[in-house]
Amino acid sequence: MKLSFTTLGCPDWTLGELLERAPGYGFDGIDFRFLGGRTDLWHLPEFTQDLAQTARRIGDAGLTVSGLSSGVRIRTADGAAAQAACDELSRMVEIAHGLGAPMVRVFPGNSPDTPLEGALLHAMREQLSRYAAIGAQAGVGIAIETHDGCSSGAQIKRLLEAASNPAGVRSIWDIHHPLRHCGESPAETAMHLCGSLGYVHWKDSRLLPGGDAQLPNRDKLCLPGEGDLPMTAFVEALREIGYNGFIAFEWEKPWVPDLPPAEIAFPRFIESMRTLFPTCA
Repeated sequence: MKLSFTTLGCPDWTLGELLERAPGYGFDGIDFRFLGGRTDLWHLPEFTQDLAQTARRIGDAGLTVSGLSSGVRIRTADGAAAQAACDELSRMVEIAHGLGAPMVRVFPGNSPDTPLEGALLHAMREQLSRYAAIGAQAGVGIAIETHDGCSSGAQIKRLLEAASNPAGVRSIWDIHHPLRHCGESPAETAMHLCGSLGYVHWKDSRLLPGGDAQLPNRDKLCLPGEGDLPMTAFVEALREIGYNGFIAFEWEKPWVPDLPPAEIAFPRFIESMRTLFPTCA
């Protein structure tokens, strides 16, 4: 199993800081979401005129770009908003191609309160087909995260099947969302995603008092190993479907400012994963 991290966990680090520190922690890969406090990567010289140099620097550091985590959503308002999403995805796909990244993450973007059917499902299917075509032009995959109104493996599978399982489109299993938001067990999620799974996002959390009374559960993100997510069940589920790709640590520091810094969280993640997956050592 290969270990990566998204730069969500260290949003203000420079490229130099990332490349200096990540190998020392024991990471194999890096997934860009932030750089130097910005998410609009296509405006940064590291990903525009210096893109080829950035790719060389990453390789020289012994790292692979496991993916790019965009904020693009499949479900958008019609017209200008849908086109703007396509334009943003195109820019991220161009960066991914230059860095040799296999995929760009997108969110479903639909509300959990609206059934995934009828006009909504049709609109998402059509937009996903546009995204698939954008990725195909550059040989970069599109990966849909278990999030929003498609937080379960079953919902991701439904969307992909509605779009006729477009070539190059994969799924990302954020282990937190299917269980905490939808009550879907790790084994169930693995079963639904086994034909499409391209990437895994890892985190830990613990239920707050009364958090298991109803879905979505009330919980709090915490350092790996300090929560109550059934980590061994996730490991068993991934082994059952033969997954051997990247597992990326998604430390949501910008959204939860009171979380410990990356300097504490990143080594803890590596330590916990080497316990769960001894072959990572």
